[in-house]
Amino acid sequence: MKVMWDVVSFVNTVRVSDIATYLRCPRKLYFRLRGHEEGPTAEYASHLVLKELALSYPAAINRDDPAGFLAAELDRISAELPAIHPLDSALADGAVGDVRALLPGISERLASAAQRIGKETLVGMITPFQVEPVLVSRRFGITGSPAKLVMRGDIAAPSIIRTGKAPENGIWKNDRLALAAHAIMLEEMNGGKVELGLVEYAKSCEFREAAIRSNDRRVVLQVLKKIHKIIDGTMPDKPGDAPCQNCGHAGLCETKRSLASKFF
Repeated sequence: MKVMWDVVSFVNTVRVSDIATYLRCPRKLYFRLRGHEEGPTAEYASHLVLKELALSYPAAINRDDPAGFLAAELDRISAELPAIHPLDSALADGAVGDVRALLPGISERLASAAQRIGKETLVGMITPFQVEPVLVSRRFGITGSPAKLVMRGDIAAPSIIRTGKAPENGIWKNDRLALAAHAIMLEEMNGGKVELGLVEYAKSCEFREAAIRSNDRRVVLQVLKKIHKIIDGTMPDKPGDAPCQNCGHAGLCETKRSLASKFF
């Protein structure tokens, strides 16, 4: 299997994470693309720490004391975090503490998943071939890094780690679209058809394979066209259900709307 890692970035490339932001609120993406970034939150810091810890799940499954192993891994992550994800020290310390409180439950759920799926099967399912590879589609102008690539036969498939709640069945819509976007890039880079992806819900230790649907690929390409218009300068309408409460761009959004109203 051929994997191309000598990727050169180019201007006006859409990130996979931009798709989820667009679907949540196109205006939010408009302002972020123009340099109005929101600062990291405590929730985001905890997400980063738990995501790092989830990369150690394959090794933990085969340990005699998974809970002790994960606790030691969290200590390692705490020491390495400033180099991997530079965060305010108070945010980082708080995030490590939050994840440490989750360890007993995670250890139990991971052991339960290994028993339900089979230890060897689960380890094979989530062991990475590559961690956070940089993928790109020059044809569609998109780039992204899944948490890892996992092997399905001789095909590399995308695996993404989520730290929020898992759905009762299947995977969330945004996760389906992320897998589809990564599949499009992998196919362009490597050839072959990527038919499956994996979502790892780290907190609940739910590991769910999902087929890459044609309709999800179609939606990704439609959204990419809309995002490229935003990159070119078009300010999108604010959706009626926009999550304005606690939005860091609320002031900018209202100012832009007031200025626009003077001309219409």
